[in-house]
Amino acid sequence: MIPKRSKSDDRPWWWSMLWICNMLVSCARLAYQIIRDWHH
Repeated sequence: MIPKRSKSDDRPWWWSMLWICNMLVSCARLAYQIIRDWHH
């Protein structure tokens, strides 16, 4: 996980979007594995 930084640390707006998308993909993969295992 990325530690929280102060406001003075300016990151581009897409950095947070990229981080959120990465988390969503990880959750989707995990959910997919659980559902697949549950169905079988």
